[in-house]
Amino acid sequence: MNNKTTFLRIKKNDNFTILSNSIIKSTDYTPEEKDILFYLLHLPDDWVVYKENVKKHYKKTISSTKFDKTWRELNTKGHIQSSRIKLQNGKFSAWNFKIIEQPFTDIPISEMSVNGVVENTITQKQGDILSTNLESTNEQRTNLIKLNYSSNILEDENNEVVKKSKKKNWNMKEIQLDMNRSGFNSIFENSGINWEHEIHNKNPEDFIQKYAPLDKKSINDNRIRFLVKTYFELNSQPPKGIQI
Repeated sequence: MNNKTTFLRIKKNDNFTILSNSIIKSTDYTPEEKDILFYLLHLPDDWVVYKENVKKHYKKTISSTKFDKTWRELNTKGHIQSSRIKLQNGKFSAWNFKIIEQPFTDIPISEMSVNGVVENTITQKQGDILSTNLESTNEQRTNLIKLNYSSNILEDENNEVVKKSKKKNWNMKEIQLDMNRSGFNSIFENSGINWEHEIHNKNPEDFIQKYAPLDKKSINDNRIRFLVKTYFELNSQPPKGIQI
């Protein structure tokens, strides 16, 4: 017995979104990942994304925990890039989001819209270089210098920020502090949590136990425990409460 299928489609002149078949057919995405990604991609180019507003859209179909996990997975796959917007007083005020349909592409820029341009992404983060072996500092320093060099050659040579970063003469402690901060940032990315405030206002063990589950790169709390310990050592500050 042979099946028969008839597709009854509506004619679309407006109010529709063109999506990549490669994502639709892919088995590497959960249904929730596809749903949220397609929702984000259907938004107009001038739309300002607020994570909590997107979460509210799915409050009847996707639990808060499931949504946060799915958001992190889309971030890991490169579809959502985020960075904190920092005010002149040093405080973070909001998030800057990039929603990317195809994180890695060979499509020429001439074939894409201005707002749909796909930017090259360095897949290795500075936080990934951080090792829990204190004896590997020299290797970490070498890897960090290579990574920074790769980042710089991809940037606009006329960018003043890039020029200043090239002129900086990093000493060993500054490099270690930068790697420590990058490690924390990779754990708390997209969480909306100010980890610097938390680490100074909590007992270290409470901090570790509370936030270790956010570290998706580690099966235990060894990484965040090491980061907490070295944070206070590098900043020459005693932790609040008991010692770790």
